Amino acid sequence: MSFGTMPTSWVAEGALREFSPKAGVLGRHLAALKCYLTIAAHHRANESGVVLAYPDIGEIAKLSKPSIIEGLEILRSMELIRIESKASRNTNRYVFPELAKNFRKIPQDRVFCFLREFSNRHPRYLDALKAYFTYLHLRDHKTGVAVISHKRLVEYTGIRPESVAAANSVLAACHFVQIRTTENWGAVGHPNNEYTLLGDFAGGLPTRLTRVATQKAERKVDDEIPF
Repeated sequence: MSFGTMPTSWVAEGALREFSPKAGVLGRHLAALKCYLTIAAHHRANESGVVLAYPDIGEIAKLSKPSIIEGLEILRSMELIRIESKASRNTNRYVFPELAKNFRKIPQDRVFCFLREFSNRHPRYLDALKAYFTYLHLRDHKTGVAVISHKRLVEYTGIRPESVAAANSVLAACHFVQIRTTENWGAVGHPNNEYTLLGDFAGGLPTRLTRVATQKAERKVDDEIPF
């Protein structure tokens, strides 16, 4: 299997609005969402939890141990995950809430290759992660496309309207989504965009990409991110 799974009922309930780009909390909130996405990418359907060491999370998300601990504490306090300590001080078991619903697939090849390219210091990367969680929640499993207007995205996430374009640019540059503006107007009177989520959602690739492939992908991203 080359995809993980995560519940998205919390996305529909508006919990992403709790993650703020304000100075003083931005780094911790970015770390929390990066930790969550890393855990989700390892979670297999019908499994009760994920066992990961801090170095595993740090390598994929490009986070220090203190940042990981702070991020995990935010997730725990929001009841998005339950943390069970293991014998090793650096290893925990992470469990989604028992009542979690609306599970969606997470493409490991995107997360393992490109999540580390997300800066831990700039608001546009927090906004990009909030947008990505929303697109995963709305993704049609048959077409691979999420359809949503900017206005509705702002309502889901709390992203400022003027920041949506920058968030989408990050996701496009890091090969998480392809974006198409449509002539289709939603019920709220705003044009919908179509977001094709990239990556392996079907399985069949190795669980982890080879280091050589990862390095090639990172070099490509370095050339393409315009900020």
